[in-house]
Amino acid sequence: MNISGLNAEKTALIRTGYIPLKNKIRIFRISIFLLLLAWCTGFSLLPISPNNEAVLVFQPALKKIYSSFCHQDQEKTIHLGEYFLVCARCSGIYFGAALTALISIFIFLNKEIHLNVRTGIILTLPMLCDVVLFNIGIYSYSITAAFTTGIIFGSAAIIFILSLIENNFFYNSPGLI
Repeated sequence: MNISGLNAEKTALIRTGYIPLKNKIRIFRISIFLLLLAWCTGFSLLPISPNNEAVLVFQPALKKIYSSFCHQDQEKTIHLGEYFLVCARCSGIYFGAALTALISIFIFLNKEIHLNVRTGIILTLPMLCDVVLFNIGIYSYSITAAFTTGIIFGSAAIIFILSLIENNFFYNSPGLI
């Protein structure tokens, strides 16, 4: 088959609405990243633009929305002039998931993502230990530790979620090993 024949095949596939698997996965990952970016922007809007009147108008509604997902205890919340609408741990989880989703757009496009269950558990342990050690009184709360363990957990969680969705809907194979 000559070059013009290949181009004709590609043109025919494009006209029928065919989207190559790699492009479908990239579109899916970009969509997930944009959703996570919007979510992170929502809870960090007030510290980012504290004098914006539109932000001040929507802030009570956003606070109510995020209260469904986080306790919002100000002693456990990142403060950058104004408080985030979620605690440091939740901020870490969401930022970690968003960062990992962004990175996943550019890597692993030619392979299925598999999260080894053992690796997933290991990545969950730092946050679990932080919560348990604080709650039994071994040490006092640390915003830095909560944020850092949240990032680790958020990264593992989004890999797990991407693995399940992509491997079941795009590759038709189980996403766990």
